Amino acid sequence: MSTQPQPAFAPNPTQIFDCFNGYHRSYALKAAIELDVFSAIAEGNKTAATIATRIGASERGTRVLCDGLVIYGLLQKSAHGYSNTADTAFFLDRKSRAYMGSTMGFLLHPEH
Repeated sequence: MSTQPQPAFAPNPTQIFDCFNGYHRSYALKAAIELDVFSAIAEGNKTAATIATRIGASERGTRVLCDGLVIYGLLQKSAHGYSNTADTAFFLDRKSRAYMGSTMGFLLHPEH
């Protein structure tokens, strides 16, 4: 029998894994900004097929990217297709006066 004291809390590796995988979120967002996914959706393209046609990408790749953005809370998905969240509609649609997608090039520059 172990005589080690039991921790007063249950260890949880979530924060560590979030750090390990943080770049996935950043680069999914980077790809979506570069491909103009949020603007495409704002224009009325709701399905992976119509978004893919608008951004010039494969339907499968667009679906994978958009589903990832749903998981990260950056898009919403319903039976009618994908839609922007309030934040992505305001900050990541190129037609918005508050567009901030251009900061991505600086913040995710490989030298940083």
